[in-house]
Amino acid sequence: MNFDLFDDLSDLPQTPSVTHGKTFRVASGSDFLVEDDGAETGLACLPEVQEGFYVMPNSFVRGSNLGTLFNARKGTKDDRYAITGKVIADNRHCKLTYTGLELRQAELDVFIGVLHLASSTSHDLRKPLIFTAPRFLKSIGWVQEDKHPSKKDYDRLTDSLKALASAKIYVEQYRSIGPNERIPVGEFSGGNLLAEFKWRKEGASRHYEVNLDPKIALIFTKNEYTIGSHSLRRELDGRQPLAKMLLEYYLTSREPIPISIYELAARAGLCMTHKNTFRRVFIAACEHLVNINFLESFYIDDQKRLHVKRQPLKRIAPSSGAIYNNTYVDNVVDAILKKVTPVQVA
Repeated sequence: MNFDLFDDLSDLPQTPSVTHGKTFRVASGSDFLVEDDGAETGLACLPEVQEGFYVMPNSFVRGSNLGTLFNARKGTKDDRYAITGKVIADNRHCKLTYTGLELRQAELDVFIGVLHLASSTSHDLRKPLIFTAPRFLKSIGWVQEDKHPSKKDYDRLTDSLKALASAKIYVEQYRSIGPNERIPVGEFSGGNLLAEFKWRKEGASRHYEVNLDPKIALIFTKNEYTIGSHSLRRELDGRQPLAKMLLEYYLTSREPIPISIYELAARAGLCMTHKNTFRRVFIAACEHLVNINFLESFYIDDQKRLHVKRQPLKRIAPSSGAIYNNTYVDNVVDAILKKVTPVQVA
């Protein structure tokens, strides 16, 4: 995919609508952009995005010092631990309680791929998603375009789907109305990330059928979400789970604030008995984010807080002229805050 870079909003082509006619607003008391559809539609669909981009609820990737839904721990399928009723996040925007198997960045890769299939086709979540394993594995960056998946690749995909199917979440969503005040705005009660999945072997390939829980659409229509780029995430391979976690975390913030590496380590699920290694592993992870041109700079201060500076806000647009990534979301937020008309892109 070819990308054109524009230094500011004045360089953007003018076209009639934002993300297929959807309108957005800045959430009260928040830095995030949320969909403002004006009324409940009752449709079990995710926000629509184009090929190469994906949507992700902020509550799924931000977490808190209690942890995060998808951690950065390395391991095998045999050393996953079970979680029962653990509060993963509890902040001014949401409270998220999780029950299921431990989820890692590999599961987030797969979940992003499934969400993309559902959102890029305006898929009715009441119906199954059907895909071939080779195409799916290439789309999430696990297999190179000119290669065919191995049995290990298929088994890894199946293991991640099993872990996602075990996942039950309870989300209480809030709107901040003051420094220490919040009001409830919605719930996603007792749903699974994946309702079910199955696969069948056809020749040398596998065909998968995946059902998302239709109730998961409530998280996207009532809560804040971020739009990211597959190509950016694919530049970080499976040996860099902490870099992947930090990428998603910093995508959700317009202006990242300094945060303790110990708090980030807790969110990432890192072993807290290895605190003497934290500085080194976070420097390595951030260097990966600099290398893929996501971060401009970073440093860890004397209080062990990580400071990052994202690359200057630019519109990153496919050659078709459509745009769905977080930097465009940032530009729209800036335009709203400045009380000017944001550029609208089909």
